[in-house]
Amino acid sequence: MKKIFVRNNGFGDNIWTEPIVRHFLSEGEEVLIFTPFDCIFEQYPSSRLYLNCHEKIFPLNEHPIDLRFQEKPKMH
Repeated sequence: MKKIFVRNNGFGDNIWTEPIVRHFLSEGEEVLIFTPFDCIFEQYPSSRLYLNCHEKIFPLNEHPIDLRFQEKPKMH
């Protein structure tokens, strides 16, 4: 089962999620974290921890629509 954490609060609030994440990883869970302070978890030694990885929740079956029409005006 996946555990998803979304933390948009301050740096200290994000630090408090670290023991929770460590617990779920020790239980063999897959953990997804969305936070502006990913530096807290960047060096985590786990392949089951995903930082700001939207593709794990919303997998793309095709390429996303490119809305930068100013760069390629003849494309649209």
